[in-house]
Amino acid sequence: MNREPLRDVTDEEIRTFREDGVVLLKGLFDRDWVERVRGLAEADMNTPGEMKQELAKEGDPGRFFNNTFLWPRNDDFRDIVFNSPAARIAARIMGAGKVNIVFDQFLIKEPGTQEMTRWHHDLPYWPIDGDQVCTLWLALDPVDAASGAVEYVQGSHRWGTRYKAEAFLGKGRYKEDLPPVPDIEEMRGDLEFVQPELEPGDCTVHHGLTVHGAPGNATANRRRRAYVTRWAGDGVVYYPRPGIQPMLRDPDIPSGGPLDSDLWPVVWQDARQRSSRLRRRSGVGQVEKADSRTFGEGLEEPITVASFPPPRQIFLIVPARFPNGRQHQIVSVVAVLEHFDACAAILGTGFRQDGPEVRYDIGPGAGFRLHFEKHSYSHF
Repeated sequence: MNREPLRDVTDEEIRTFREDGVVLLKGLFDRDWVERVRGLAEADMNTPGEMKQELAKEGDPGRFFNNTFLWPRNDDFRDIVFNSPAARIAARIMGAGKVNIVFDQFLIKEPGTQEMTRWHHDLPYWPIDGDQVCTLWLALDPVDAASGAVEYVQGSHRWGTRYKAEAFLGKGRYKEDLPPVPDIEEMRGDLEFVQPELEPGDCTVHHGLTVHGAPGNATANRRRRAYVTRWAGDGVVYYPRPGIQPMLRDPDIPSGGPLDSDLWPVVWQDARQRSSRLRRRSGVGQVEKADSRTFGEGLEEPITVASFPPPRQIFLIVPARFPNGRQHQIVSVVAVLEHFDACAAILGTGFRQDGPEVRYDIGPGAGFRLHFEKHSYSHF
């Protein structure tokens, strides 16, 4: 399964996203990803879950299935979020130096589903704020207008208005004081639309403020399964308000603060920004020179260690892969901390590497010891 997109995202595709608020990206996920997610979809649709919803109205002969926050509760979805091309695609399209996963989701319309996806845009539903917010919609089946392809109002992300979240289930669920979405059908003659057709492995990426909707699935025997990931880039902050979509749990970060948390972790980050953020962590509003050292023969990238004068932290950045591309397994990280007589902390025992790096803040101290499956390194 490919970790990088199967081809480069072009400058023209980036321009399309910026101008239209949506872009179709053909052939970026390989067949193995599609088959894997299809299997997970079948299992997920047939087991109960706290975040699952059936969105088709009573009497609808089809099924409109929705489930969110899959990756925090299932290691298979976690692997998709951290190891598929999705994060890199989102970063490239938005021009982001780093991306956080907001949540993942299944949106599945079975044949014969009459329920439409009403016109809406995404950002007002969520407790985040910023320009670099997007949705990646990965097709698991061939998709066209008849089977429920999403239709987007081109350029609507630049209208300068946020509209009230539209409830797909349960009237009055969302209570934020915002204007309603305008009557898009009434305005159809004055707007420009795009309704991409997709093959399995194709995806669309749309901006968090792009107005979109979708018809039902009018076909007799064609499914419309989509795996959706929501991403936040540079400058996006926590913006909690009452009466919006609930998240899986409280992220335990301050209002107005960056999203980086267990709920919304950084999945991909440019190496230069990693280095910059590492230096900034040395103090609030100041940058101190760090004592940085690298080592790790045989790894794709060296391990980077940056330590600041006590009582500053020691930061450890570990690369994701060996040169052959295989993920390594971190067996244990042992930190020997200042003021302790022996090894005072064991971090990451049995931890499986899920992203391009793992950073350990191992406290003020003198050194650490790393044990991999086939490599061991020490620094004191």
